[in-house]
Amino acid sequence: MANVKNKGVKYTFAGQYYTGNKEQSEQVKDYELQVVFPQVFPNALSIFKTSLIKQHDSIYQMMKKKYPNFKTVRTYAVTNIEDLNGTSVNTHNIATMNTKQLIKYIENNELEIDAKVYEGNITGLRNAIILAKEEPEKFKEVYAADVQQYEFNKQINELNDVQGEADGQAEQTGEVEEENGTDENEKDIDDLLGEADKVGE
Repeated sequence: MANVKNKGVKYTFAGQYYTGNKEQSEQVKDYELQVVFPQVFPNALSIFKTSLIKQHDSIYQMMKKKYPNFKTVRTYAVTNIEDLNGTSVNTHNIATMNTKQLIKYIENNELEIDAKVYEGNITGLRNAIILAKEEPEKFKEVYAADVQQYEFNKQINELNDVQGEADGQAEQTGEVEEENGTDENEKDIDDLLGEADKVGE
């Protein structure tokens, strides 16, 4: 049997970056960059972020080639994953889960995260989970600050009678996220993440 060449897995990253040099003041711009990895990497977002601070790294060079005024990355997310080999694989990960799936992931991995702290902020919840898995000590510090901010906002809402409006917005956000998620795929997602954790150990 002839060997089939691996075409890789194409990740699409998107977010914002800072520009700026001696001649121009700092600005925030949008970006989208596609990077082909040899296989599915559960920590692809972390690899991408780390690569953008290393000027000799291939991903950094790709970003500079597409966006010559790139200075540093501000935000980042995985917006799409495509297997170029034509095989059908489940490539969901933390960066593409909805709130319901993230809460289930927290429960399954026994992470000390209260999803209510990030109500209406799904990006913040995703980042907290990734940080808890990859940098536990730093997570404790960041999460403590997030909880403090959450408690402060909660008190302000209660004292100024704006809780009802906040709840309504959260419910609307939840409805949109549930429509985007698919219950029938959750088992496959959990299986994939479990396998990924085992590989990472």
